[in-house]
Amino acid sequence: MLPLNPLMNPLDFERRFQEVPQVQAFLEVCRQHQVKPYLVGGAVRDLLYQDILSKDLDVVVPVEAAKSIATALSEVLDAKLICLDEQYQIYRLIIFPQIDMIDIAGCMGETIEQDLRRRDLTINAIAYDFETKAILDPLGGQDDLAHGMIRMVDEKNLLDDPLRLLRVFRIGADLGFTEIEPKTLEAVTRHGEKLIHASSERIHYELMRLFSAPLCYSHLRTMGKCGLLETIFPELSPTRQIPANFYHHLGLFDHTLELLHQLEVHFQDLPQPIQGDLLKPINPFTKRIALVRLACLFHDIGKPATMEYDAEIQKYKFYGHDLVSAEMTWGIAQRLPWGKEVTKTICQLVRWHLYPGDLIKPGITPKGYRKFFRRLGPVLTELIPVAIADRFSAQGPAISKADLEASKAGLIGLWHQYQDFLVAEQQKTNLLTGKDVIMHLKLEPGPQVGDILEAVQEAYLNGELNTKDEALTWIKAHYATLH
Repeated sequence: MLPLNPLMNPLDFERRFQEVPQVQAFLEVCRQHQVKPYLVGGAVRDLLYQDILSKDLDVVVPVEAAKSIATALSEVLDAKLICLDEQYQIYRLIIFPQIDMIDIAGCMGETIEQDLRRRDLTINAIAYDFETKAILDPLGGQDDLAHGMIRMVDEKNLLDDPLRLLRVFRIGADLGFTEIEPKTLEAVTRHGEKLIHASSERIHYELMRLFSAPLCYSHLRTMGKCGLLETIFPELSPTRQIPANFYHHLGLFDHTLELLHQLEVHFQDLPQPIQGDLLKPINPFTKRIALVRLACLFHDIGKPATMEYDAEIQKYKFYGHDLVSAEMTWGIAQRLPWGKEVTKTICQLVRWHLYPGDLIKPGITPKGYRKFFRRLGPVLTELIPVAIADRFSAQGPAISKADLEASKAGLIGLWHQYQDFLVAEQQKTNLLTGKDVIMHLKLEPGPQVGDILEAVQEAYLNGELNTKDEALTWIKAHYATLH
């Protein structure tokens, strides 16, 4: 938990907001319309707690003026205007190209205090009065900020918008708070199934922010205990039936969550380029590490469907569980708006999560490495952390500490080999062109030409070919096996 920032003096708020053109534009529009404005929610919280001027602002104006203020401000800022809730007069302005957002809402109640009492968490029920320069905190949100506590305002408020059940954890992860007030957690446990009534788009937004937080394992663990994780992903429920075994010291459900723990434990041991890439955003609310965490969550969901008892070795086996898990992950993607590229990446990570472990075993040829790098190189930055987390999440009697450390070194070494492969690919000599193949074999242009060129390159890298003439002779001799 970070120390509470000493920006408690309202004059500091005024000074900081002078740095934000959007806020100054909003205040000018409010003056022109003669309405009283307030800043509420996360922007106040983040400034108090972390001295961060949020790019996403929530403001409150009288309900009868909300639409006119939103319309006027959208014109001033040249922003896209979206009506989020016509009944409660909530409007969103999206400012391009930086994708900043301002949510303008009508006051929910006759006074700002009544509005704050209808919010989700006490730390979000703090307002700043632009006119009086006062911080309004009727529910003790600043005290909960100081103590790192997530506390609901009222149980009924959570039910007014079931998405708030998930926001309890997402906001805690964003702030680095791990303590949730017992009554709040009891309410989430009691009503968690109501989350399914929230739209998939809103659930997606909160989940991606949760999985992008610096540390999220403790919150996902709590979500698992209170049942909320399985409300979102019912595919996880059957994993509770798979017990620990000689290799896995935890049952499958706990093993799955342990991957998320081990990912956080070993993150600092990853090469700096991997760390940097995983912390890069792929959109305004998602970092690449979110894809790794989701792959960890789904990597073994196919095991219950593939479990068979092998009487010969007297053990349960899960042949093909990686493929089934990937297929199930694709099914999950159809419920949530991940997008094509994110879906493809997560499914690849799930499908091939065992592959890197096989590549660090003895006897792998250079050709085998090159095949792996060509197939999965683009996702290796994400795949290596998944493989390391999976390895350290299995610490049964058959696994020694030395085995684990050797595996981690081998997997990180595999990533370094890939960097060498990329350099070699850039420096490689192309013995033949597509035109050479077409003319020499009298072919029509098509995919088979690319296959032949790839086979020639493989033979060249294996030392079988050195010149163009040798390559032309080779493709003629091997043509029957190359198409």
